[in-house]
Formats: sequence, structure tokens, C-alpha cells
Amino acid sequence: MTFNFALMKDEIIYRYSLYVGSFPVDEQNNVCRAQKVQKELESLRCFTRSKSVIVCVSVNGIKICSDDLKIVYMAHALRRISYATCDATHKQVAFMAREPSGAANMQYCHVFVTESPSGVRLQFLCCFLKLK
Repeated sequence: MTFNFALMKDEIIYRYSLYVGSFPVDEQNNVCRAQKVQKELESLRCFTRSKSVIVCVSVNGIKICSDDLKIVYMAHALRRISYATCDATHKQVAFMAREPSGAANMQYCHVFVTESPSGVRLQFLCCFLKLK
């Protein structure tokens, strides 16, 4: 069975999610960064506070919006996103992004809980492939 997840230029995929938090990641190498993300994801498995949001994924980037799409809480161009992962068992999906004017080694990881974390991660990855 094959799936065609290619996004057209103006196509946007919307996913209802719970935003559970963000944390800084300033480790110097990719292995240490991935380990820090996994450790933090483990600590966020039992969350007490969350915000209902819509994750909007397109070839232009990722936006985090209010449920009615009237407020944009975050917007990250794909060129600033360096890492995406999911923990399907705990329904978590996360991506790491650099701030526009921030230091190259300082990034923030944004964590969400969604019904289909592996599907959201796949959509993130398809956007990266479409850029090439």
C-alpha cells in the first residue's frame, strides 16, 4: 500500500491538537539535542495544563493557531525547523525551530498531543521533501 502525501503549493493541512509546552534546546550536537528532546517528552507525558490549538502544516511552514483560526500563536518557516519527532504511544508530536533573530545553536522544541502523532510528523516531513 502506498500513500501520496505530497502537498500542493497552496495546500494546508489542519490538525486539532493540544499544545503542552515548549522548552529551549541549546546542546551543541545533534545527538545531544535529540536526547534532550526525548528526555523532555518523557517529562511532558503527564501534563496538567494544555491549550487547544490547530496545527497548520504547509510547504511554507508550520503555524499554531486558535481553534477558530483567528489568532496565530506561533509561525515557523520550514527553513527554521530542524527536527521533528513523535511518540505514538503517548500521542506526542514535537518539532524544533530556531527563532528568526536567535543564535544558530539556540532552538525551541514545541510539544503537542494529537490523535495521530505519526501522521502529523509525516506531514512535517512531506513539507521538507516538497521544498527540494
